[in-house]
Amino acid sequence: MNAATSTQYPTCICTFKPPPAPSAAERERIVALLRSSQPVPQSTHLEILAQIDDAQKEVANYDTHIANLEGLVRQATAERDKLSAHIELCRGVVDSPIRQLPAEILGQIFELCVLTQEHGKDMLSGINSFTIAMERLAKPSLFSLSLVCLRWRDVTWSTSSLWNQLVVHADILSWKYASLALLERVLARGCGQPLDFQASCRGQIEPQGHIIRALMRHSHRWRRVALHVTEHTALPLLERALNRLDALEVLDLDIGSLNASEKLSAPIRAFSAAFHLKKLSFSGHIGNLPILPPSQWRQLTFLSCRVNLNSADLADYATELLASPLNQLPENASVVFKFCYDPLRGNWELPIAQNIPPSNPTTILRVHSFTLWMWASARGTIDDHLPTRSILSCLSLPQLTSLTVRIPPHDHRNPPTANWNHAAFCALAERSGWATSLTTLKITAVMSDRELSEALAHLHSLEYLLVDTSNTHFPALFTTTVLQRLTVPDRSVDADSQILIPRLTHLSIGGDLWIIERVLSDFVESRIQYLNAQEPPLVFTLELFPPKDARENSQFHARLFLRFTEWIERKQLRFTVRATNYYY
Repeated sequence: MNAATSTQYPTCICTFKPPPAPSAAERERIVALLRSSQPVPQSTHLEILAQIDDAQKEVANYDTHIANLEGLVRQATAERDKLSAHIELCRGVVDSPIRQLPAEILGQIFELCVLTQEHGKDMLSGINSFTIAMERLAKPSLFSLSLVCLRWRDVTWSTSSLWNQLVVHADILSWKYASLALLERVLARGCGQPLDFQASCRGQIEPQGHIIRALMRHSHRWRRVALHVTEHTALPLLERALNRLDALEVLDLDIGSLNASEKLSAPIRAFSAAFHLKKLSFSGHIGNLPILPPSQWRQLTFLSCRVNLNSADLADYATELLASPLNQLPENASVVFKFCYDPLRGNWELPIAQNIPPSNPTTILRVHSFTLWMWASARGTIDDHLPTRSILSCLSLPQLTSLTVRIPPHDHRNPPTANWNHAAFCALAERSGWATSLTTLKITAVMSDRELSEALAHLHSLEYLLVDTSNTHFPALFTTTVLQRLTVPDRSVDADSQILIPRLTHLSIGGDLWIIERVLSDFVESRIQYLNAQEPPLVFTLELFPPKDARENSQFHARLFLRFTEWIERKQLRFTVRATNYYY
């Protein structure tokens, strides 16, 4: 510390001289007077009074001196704290790990802390104003980092990987020139890095054109892209300009509103140069799906389709769609099909029967994981077996190992109308050979417990079964009858042919349980004994997903835990009760 900031202490503290203390002889004389019964002489009395007055004055001087010392201690303590804080500031300059890191490492830390918050989320949802749209585009979290210090500002501004994720809602931003200027700056800062963005361009083409063109100038950087477009907005520009897609790996293409989408006047060829595309998600008309040349379907590892269907669509496009793209997929590819059925746009029965007879289904050889979602549009309900039968009758999946089927009822009838076609599913399982290939089944549909039992009889190799009726309007599927059929008889421990799905190791049940507690306990015990006899022994897993409003089930679950305690402690059983089903 220099002289200008040194502490000045009061001179009175340095000049204070404490008075001499009473001598030992004087103290002994006073003690003797206390012990004596004789009256104190007048002269001695006056002398002692004088000593008291003098001593009180000295005590007052001591009090003043002590107060001065305490003030000095407080002042010195404050000065010490300031000096300690200054030392920490100085150490922060020379010893802080974050300051010793190279700019490249610091930029990677920023990327992990900031960009992972948005990864995998639909950032276009919730944008309903220009302010929110600009905030998503402007990346306020990065601007906050840049305000910490000059070095962080330089690192944030110069690290291009921090600026390679964009959310562009052109429908809202297109009317403001400031949005284009901001977009250009963000694109320039991320130059040289793969570009990930979500963009919605559904409005008029003229006001949105400058934003779309700005993105297309960087098409060689596109890596993970979600595009929401229509035939009359961004799609024509994409068709003319996209000829460099060297880095594109993931594409989520939504063409028009799902319920209003129509077949395009010409095939989509904008993405024919995406030679490294691995994952494709598509929403729109089923006839628009073949957006890649046939040879490029072999490079996909994941395909998700969300399409609007009526009977004419399926009759015209399903055979070509299922025969061409899906059979070009590589081994172990995963496929998700989501069909929206609009019953007011066509009749299912007649065109399906004429154009796609069940006796001649399309065989898909390469797909190992298949997900089928079907739901009704707001104008109707899947209230009969025809849509389900039509889809299932089109297919043959001989190499399938994992199947997910979700056909929830759109209406809220109690009980809801059945929407499951048992005969079509059993026929599909039979011709696909699922008795030896299918190991995982996840199903949501309105069916009877008898149909569930008979369907499981066709799946001899099943190991993982999830049946979800957690919607309170679903009838319970896992009844006492189903569990009794799944229970391993004592005499059949070594006879797999007599056991319904003998390889079952994981059972998940969502919804109400119309089950006798003893029957469930007997089922679990039989499965544990059967799996324990295998070589090596296997662990059985039981998961329950009760409805949210089924509070009366809590006592039932508590009793189950008590029944299962011994098996759980022996690590022969995994038993959980969850509030929601996270598998979908």
